[in-house]
Formats: sequence, structure tokens, C-alpha cells
Amino acid sequence: MTFDAFALHMAEFPEPEASARKVAAAQAQDAAWVAGIRAGDQRTFDAMFEAHYERLCAFAATVVGSDAVAEEVVQETFLKIWEQRERWHVTTTVAAYLYRAVRNRAIGQVRHGLVERRLQDRVGIDHPVPALGERPATPEEELRATELTSAIEGALAALPPRCREAFLLRRRHGLSYSEIADTMGITQKTVEVQIGAALRSLRAALRDWL
Repeated sequence: MTFDAFALHMAEFPEPEASARKVAAAQAQDAAWVAGIRAGDQRTFDAMFEAHYERLCAFAATVVGSDAVAEEVVQETFLKIWEQRERWHVTTTVAAYLYRAVRNRAIGQVRHGLVERRLQDRVGIDHPVPALGERPATPEEELRATELTSAIEGALAALPPRCREAFLLRRRHGLSYSEIADTMGITQKTVEVQIGAALRSLRAALRDWL
């Protein structure tokens, strides 16, 4: 990610929520998943698993600090849903339910000493592979990209934990403000305040790049 792309990625705030049509489609999909899983439909369960697994693993890794343990946390969360499928009840969106369940289980792992490290959030910035016909990056550009990655990671690490978590749930995982509120157990207004504070801090910390 170049610094221009990162600046553009952070530029808009507040963001509009999804359109009514998209919300309705998402609600219909959630209802189909819940109904199918409660009825014991393995294919429906697999579809929900595939749709959310990778993002949930990335999120869990920001809590436990280990990709392997994050995968275990997510797999155990889905296993519990399947084992208790007949009683599975979702009052929020499926995404908010899953993120909150994974968050609670991940924090439980940390609290019980199964992962002996502090809670920390990280953002992986992958260097894009040049497309056919593009010139490779120069050593100076590679160095600048590396320095930007370090600057972004440092700025994120300096954010207060809940502020960082809300920001990453929105920007990295694509959750709506209401879903983040459900995941973190806070009000939607608090989510807006936390993300706004994160953006202000990041813009200040990265002002030389932006």
C-alpha cells in the first residue's frame, strides 16, 4: 500500500451505511443461514464458514498474537455453533454475532494464559506484485514502502486498545458501526467517537507521509 492509497483509504469520515437494498439482502442471507443451520443443513453451515472464516482468523490474530491460535479460536467458535445449532439464536447480524463470539473466545485464551503475550493488534501491509508490463520498484521506492509500513504499524500500535480495535474492525474487516457496537459491547455513538479519534491520531502521526 502506497502512502497515497493509505491517505485515500482514511480520507472519508463519517462513512455512509450500506444502501437499504444491500441491508435487505444481507438480512435475507443471515436469515437463510440461521434457518438452515438450525435445521442441520451442513451445506448452509459450510457456506457461512467459507464466507467469514478468513476475516475472523485475521481478526482473532490481532487479539491472540498467533495465526495458529487464531485459527483454533475461530474453528472452536464454529464448532460450538454447529454442536448447539438447534438452539442457535442470533439477535444481531450474523457477522456481528461471529465477531463478538470470536472476540470473547480469543480474550478468554489470553486471560487463561494459553497465549503468553500481551494483547496486541497488527495490520499486515502486503507489497503488491507488479502487474505484467509494470516496471519493478526501485530500491529507493522499496525502502520508502518499508518505512511507510513501519510508520503505519507504529501509529496503529500507539492507539489506545479499544480505539485501535474499533478502527480495525471498520477499516480492515468492513463491519458497520452498528456491528462494531454489537461486537465490542458499546454504543454506536462510542464507535463513531473511537474511529474519529483513531483517524485524527493516525493523520497526525503520519502527516509527513500524507
